[in-house]
Amino acid sequence: MRRTLQAIPLLLLISVILFVILNNAPGGPLAPYLQNPHITPADIARLKHNLGLDKPIWFRYFVWLGHVVRGDWGYSTSNSEPVVNALLDRLGATLELMGSALFVSIVLGVAAGIVSAVYRYTFLDYFITTVAFFGQSMPVFWFALMMQLLFAVHGIPLPFGYEIQLPSAGIGSNSGVFNLGDRLVHLILPTVVLSLLSVALYSRFMRSSLLEVLGTDYMRTAAAKGLTFRAILFKHGLKNALIPVVTVIALSAPGLIAGAIVTETIFAWPGMGRLFINALEQSDIALLMGYLLLVAFLVVFSNLLAGVLYAYLDPRVKYD
Repeated sequence: MRRTLQAIPLLLLISVILFVILNNAPGGPLAPYLQNPHITPADIARLKHNLGLDKPIWFRYFVWLGHVVRGDWGYSTSNSEPVVNALLDRLGATLELMGSALFVSIVLGVAAGIVSAVYRYTFLDYFITTVAFFGQSMPVFWFALMMQLLFAVHGIPLPFGYEIQLPSAGIGSNSGVFNLGDRLVHLILPTVVLSLLSVALYSRFMRSSLLEVLGTDYMRTAAAKGLTFRAILFKHGLKNALIPVVTVIALSAPGLIAGAIVTETIFAWPGMGRLFINALEQSDIALLMGYLLLVAFLVVFSNLLAGVLYAYLDPRVKYD
């Protein structure tokens, strides 16, 4: 509870920084209206007064904060709806994509790291390392386009006249009807693209951490007692090796939203990433504030979750 309460002033500080930056951006909150040739300077002055933009920025911040506390995050000029509604309408699609990418990243990354550590300096280790370096250095937008070209445009031919042909964009073939199989097929390409970097990152950290644990005295003692290597690895070694990996996962998981901005744009996924790009193009300050605050909250929450997992994985961890 104490750590949760400590996060409140941090979020307030982040909101102050975001509010000052966005309200001092070129055009400011009135940027969408300044692009309209039919709006006169008198109209701009009237809008400033009606929206309270002629008040000091500190006064406007406290007014905005008071509305946020009451659940009013402002009105989106680019979507013509309240910011909360705009975010909630697209939050499900983003969480669906993020959850799929995070699950794939953790499973494949941790498994690849374990295999690479156990069979270190073998062909398998070198192969996993090469794939990891490929994943860490590959630009997301280029890899996404190549995946579309390979699996959606051309397709992968299979024996007996079959081929792998995946949809290139969208969340489903029929947006009005939910079909689990169709949704999973549409998830494949964006999930692979979004999880590529995380798989590479988690596998490298898992390999390094497990190699360090395998060389400790208590692991050699367990082997001297006659325990099998599998029991030593999964009962004694893996839990301790996961501690630094948990840190990386907790800190990088919210970063999937940033990666989802590019991925959702390329694959036309109707999530918050495309919403952010649209708000950025149209200088929708209220929507940008809502989106960035939500991301900040996810980062802080992930750090708190990592602290809880530390205590579970390592009983020696105590919080004073």
